[in-house]
Order: sequence, then C-alpha cells, then structure tokens
Amino acid sequence: MSTPKSIPSPTFPVPESITQRPSVTTRRCYAYLIDLALHLLVAGWVFVTIADKVPPGSPPINGIEVRLDLGASGYRLTGTDGLLFILGAFAFWCVTRAALHALTGRTLGKAILALAVTNIDGRRPTLTQACMRELTWPVDGFPYALPGLTGYLKIRDSADQQRLGDRLANTHVIHRPLGRLRPRVARAADDGPRVR
Repeated sequence: MSTPKSIPSPTFPVPESITQRPSVTTRRCYAYLIDLALHLLVAGWVFVTIADKVPPGSPPINGIEVRLDLGASGYRLTGTDGLLFILGAFAFWCVTRAALHALTGRTLGKAILALAVTNIDGRRPTLTQACMRELTWPVDGFPYALPGLTGYLKIRDSADQQRLGDRLANTHVIHRPLGRLRPRVARAADDGPRVR
C-alpha cells in the first residue's frame, strides 16, 4: 500500500518589517507621541476650563495670546494669563515625566512600548537625572511645529542613541519589558512548594 503524499502548504512572502521588532528609536518615537497626546488632552481640558470663551474666528489681539477654536466655541487666554498657562503646561510636562522616570523608569508611553530609562548602572535614574532629562526639552523639542525633531535626529545620529537630555543626565532608554510584580524564587527539588 502506498502512502499518500502530503500537499505542501503555500508559502507567502512576509515583509522583513513585519518579522523584525521595532528599534528602540522607533519605540521611543511612539512612546513620545502617546505621552504627548495624553499631555495635550490634560492641558487642553485645563485650558478650556480656565480660558475666556470667545466667538470662533474672532480677531487676534496684540501681544501674547493662547487660543483654541473648537467648532462653535473659541477659547482664549491673553497677556500674563497666556504666558502663565504656557509655562505651567511645560512645568506639568517636566514634573510629571521626571517623577515617573525617577520612581518607575517609565512614562505610560514607555511602559506600553516596553521601554525604560536607566542610568549608567542599569537602574532607574535619580530625580536629579530625571529632571535634567526633562529640562532640555526646549532644545530637544525644537522645532515646535514638529515637536521632538531635534531630539529624534540626535538619537538617530548618536552611537548611544541619546538625545541631549540623555547625554547631560548620563541616561539611556533601553528595551525592557515589564517584569513580574513579584519575583519568583527558584526552588530545589526537596525544598517544598514554590514561593511566588
């Protein structure tokens, strides 16, 4: 009796970009966009809450003006109030990110994309290092129409994939998946049940 021949399954070419994991630089870009979107949502909500309501399309004023037009509603802060909002939004960005990096090594975007900020020893950065990283955003974030472009170019062209803030703070962003909340303890065969 003859054995039936197996029919080969068709093979489809898979693009290399699908089979390769994204680089740390690509992950950093996506993490930054996630963090920026969350920050803009919070800042936008605060702005709409405290700003003066104006008709959309109303003429601009001379001096400092922060403005947001949302369909049938317009919002505006002028003068010192506008300047304080801009400085407050930047301070909120720096403080929350520095605190998260010092406490956990990650922002929400970095956690989602399995990234972590580490110092030279591979541990979380100190609060001083985390603050130094964030205070360089006016340089790394330039031009502000494409936020983060200068930082991205610096990361791409650097052998250590560091932006200016990383260089000054002596930190690195690495791929580090979220670990278990509690470490497992290995057991010998006769040590009894495994501790979790």
